[in-house]
Amino acid sequence: MSLTDNVLPAARKDAAGDQAPPGRHLRDRSRANRLTGLLLDVRRLARLASWTAVGASGLVVNSLVLWWLADGLSIDYLVAAVAATQFSSTWNFLWVDRWVFRGDKRSTVVRRWLAFVTFANVALLARIPLLAFLVSVLGVHYLVANAFTLCFTFLIRYFAQEKLSALEVVS
Repeated sequence: MSLTDNVLPAARKDAAGDQAPPGRHLRDRSRANRLTGLLLDVRRLARLASWTAVGASGLVVNSLVLWWLADGLSIDYLVAAVAATQFSSTWNFLWVDRWVFRGDKRSTVVRRWLAFVTFANVALLARIPLLAFLVSVLGVHYLVANAFTLCFTFLIRYFAQEKLSALEVVS
C-alpha cells in the first residue's frame, strides 16, 4: 500500500461496475445540488403564483366590501378601508393557509389567523396614510387608490408571510 492510497480517495465504481473517473462523484453531487435548487425555485415560484391568485381574489373582495361600505352605506372611505381589510384578510387567510402554505402546522388555526391578520393590520398602518394622500391630495378615486396601496404592500407581505409560514409548517 502506497502513501497515495491513504491520501487520495479510492476510485469509485459506477452503476455498471466500471471504474468511475476521479472526481465524478463530486460532479454528480453538484448536479444533484443544482437540481434540488431548481426544484426549490420552482416550488417557490409556484407558491408565489398561488399567493398572487389568492391576493387577486382578496383585492376583488376588498374592493367590493370597500365600495359597499363607502358608497352603499355612506361610511368614510378610510374607515371603510379598515373594515374591508379585516374582511379580505380573513378571506385571504383561509385560502393561503389551505392552498399556498399547506401542510401540517404547529399552531392552531386561530393563532395562525391572528398572526396573519396582525400582519395585514401592520401593513394597513402604511396603507391608510398613502390612501388618504392619493385620494385627498392627488384626487385619485378611492377604489383605484386602495387597489394601488394593496399592490404596493403585496410583495412585502408575501416574503414576510413566507418566512413566518416556513416556521409553522412541520416537515
